[in-house]
Amino acid sequence: MEYESFNDISLISEDYIKFSGFDSIFENFVYKMDLKDKNQCYISNKYLFATIVACIEGNILIDDINNSWNIWLMQVNSELECSSKSTYILLNIYEFVKSNNEFFNFITEYFNLWHENNISEFTYDKYHKKDLEENYSLLAYIVKEGIEKARNGKEENVEKIYNKLYDILLNAFNDSKRATC
Repeated sequence: MEYESFNDISLISEDYIKFSGFDSIFENFVYKMDLKDKNQCYISNKYLFATIVACIEGNILIDDINNSWNIWLMQVNSELECSSKSTYILLNIYEFVKSNNEFFNFITEYFNLWHENNISEFTYDKYHKKDLEENYSLLAYIVKEGIEKARNGKEENVEKIYNKLYDILLNAFNDSKRATC
């Protein structure tokens, strides 16, 4: 896939997995983005951040070709396939997460399960880390595609949101020495 060659940003999985829970990773994100008031900025919305985390963790798998995504539902061990109702798939997923508090809770609980190190079966081996890195690359690709779509469609507000999302990916999870924008 094209996103696999997307190497201007890459997840440093060793740093990412050190976060001890969803609240700690969200607080770190708010700190790195220099957002004094979490409620002041749209981009600091916990649902949008949960969407990003779910994409990295693999709870949400994006199919950019078909403008759809799959959501893995651990409770029933199945997937729910959703089509994007808008051109901007990530914002459409965000709207889904925001309107489904049960799924938001699942994202945070899943993240905590893997990151709080309370259960030895839930640890990241080299395969899990590779999955995280590939999911991150796909997410970065989707965000860059969103920037281009917004720019071509002259949708400045959406372009601004997607540029900020790209900044989030760079500042929250990326080795900035290897990042170029």
